[in-house]
Amino acid sequence: MTGVLTCAEHLEWIAAALERADLTAVQRATATARVARARERMADAELHVAVLGETSSGKSTLLNAFLKQRLLPSSARVTTRTTLTIRYGPTAQVTDGAAVSAASGGHGALKGTLDRLLTGDAADEVRDLTLSWPSALLGEGVTITDTPGFSVDDAGHRARAVAAAERADLVLVVVPAVAAMSSALADFLAGPLHDHHDRCAFVLTKIDLVDEAERADVLDATVRRLRELGIADPMVFPCVPESVLRTVADPDAGQTFSQVEADLVMLTNERRQSAIAATLSGLLAELLQAVEQAALRRGERLAEAEREIARLVVPDLRAFLENWSQEAISAGRRAINVALEAASRPRFAADLETRLRTAVNRDSVTTGAKMAKVAVETMRTRLRAEAERILSTAGADANAVLRTSATDLADEFADQFRRLARLAGDERVPEIPAAIGATRVPVPDLDGADDTLTAVGSRLSSSAALRTSGGAAIGAAAGSVLFPFPLVGTALGALVGGMLGAPGVTAMRTRFVAEASPVLADARSAVAALVRAAVDRLFVDYTGRVDGVCRRYLRDWSGEIEDLAAREAAARAVLAEEIACAAATAKDARERREQINRLRAAMSRRPVRIGAGETAS
Repeated sequence: MTGVLTCAEHLEWIAAALERADLTAVQRATATARVARARERMADAELHVAVLGETSSGKSTLLNAFLKQRLLPSSARVTTRTTLTIRYGPTAQVTDGAAVSAASGGHGALKGTLDRLLTGDAADEVRDLTLSWPSALLGEGVTITDTPGFSVDDAGHRARAVAAAERADLVLVVVPAVAAMSSALADFLAGPLHDHHDRCAFVLTKIDLVDEAERADVLDATVRRLRELGIADPMVFPCVPESVLRTVADPDAGQTFSQVEADLVMLTNERRQSAIAATLSGLLAELLQAVEQAALRRGERLAEAEREIARLVVPDLRAFLENWSQEAISAGRRAINVALEAASRPRFAADLETRLRTAVNRDSVTTGAKMAKVAVETMRTRLRAEAERILSTAGADANAVLRTSATDLADEFADQFRRLARLAGDERVPEIPAAIGATRVPVPDLDGADDTLTAVGSRLSSSAALRTSGGAAIGAAAGSVLFPFPLVGTALGALVGGMLGAPGVTAMRTRFVAEASPVLADARSAVAALVRAAVDRLFVDYTGRVDGVCRRYLRDWSGEIEDLAAREAAARAVLAEEIACAAATAKDARERREQINRLRAAMSRRPVRIGAGETAS
């Protein structure tokens, strides 16, 4: 902002700034009303004087002196919150604005009407009265507003006094010389009237009731106390309004009342622009507060949006899915490994040997052929059943983990999608299709198990450990005929042949178990290798299902996520721009308020010739 602007230019800037400002409904309504009042004030050619004073301060006497008639009742008798506006009119008339009624006539009729409306039974229903009166002071263009005494214990009285002061070009504060500067008056000046000191003038009434030798001291004390309250150059007019009503002049009591009237009219004209500037300053203060609050709110929203977007991963959908994929694969690997560990537990090997020993030691097993047969059945049944159980458990656990992971992904995606949508100004809730859930991982079979067992059996049957005699070859041939399962038939047949001719069933069983244990161990190792290979295939299939879920999300949601992320970034950019604009508006408002306050200060520097400045010096 450059140069010195007029009050009208400031007001139009304020009105435009209020339109742009982020205000609450109450703030906007209040500010709009004040702008409208300011426009009315600037367009109003009348000069407005507000008269304030404590009860029994001589306020009613002062007003009656302006009117040159005893029309208004004593303030001690007024107990309402009525505001009386006195303006020039060619004929005497009282209008009750609330009831839209009027009374006119001679002095007695008007005085009776005012008494009734201000002190009678109807007083509590009256809020605003207008008195039109052809007075020498109240020439065309001058209006006086009288308010209830502000020292009474009634917040409504004080509120109406403050409202009148805010609208006035000049605030005329009545101070009785016999009780100058009471604590109630000091509190009122330091509080509600603090921002209107530059438009305050003080009428020191009842000065004739003070001893002539003490009048100068009373005036000096009054001026000194006003300065202590922050009024650097107070304008004090000592006078005797009662003298006008008695048609008796007391020149030693202070200025003549006619001179006071003339000075007040002059002062009102001088303070008009200051009053308008005060209104604008108040509007700017409200605007500044509203703009700063709005900027603070927006700053908090921007900071929260930035914190929230930092907590979200879904805007980078690939990274979001990669994080999930790694966690899902790790969880699946852990579940599969737990199942696989069962294949290498020592207790399983011990259990297999125990089962073999139990089967061979049955009473019905008394020959080598029977021992070989039960050994084959035990090894085949137990090894395959255990291998299938391990694979089945690994597959079930992998599917459970994948199902849970896919559900968690859907929940987390939906939550982050909603949060991102809110940041982008979109309140949609995504519906995740069930098809995005993972498909079941099939359990691999044990293809090649029989061939592996056969190869192990052939290797073992030809080993030196089993070929203990020529009977081994015969036994191996016989075993492969008797037992169709190749590995077990060949290996155990060789064991039977090696034991031909051995004395005693018990010794035969002991030797058979001792010779068969290494065969069983090799068979178990071979099957374990097959299981590990099958588990590896299962894990590869599992990771493929995880990748499939990720591909589905990328296919179905990439476009929407990118759109929301772009809109969210744009929303944050708008917030940042609004904050910058609010900061610029606040800066401009401060500069304007400083300029207006300088204007008010310049306006308040009155010429020494006015009023009691001479008397007080």
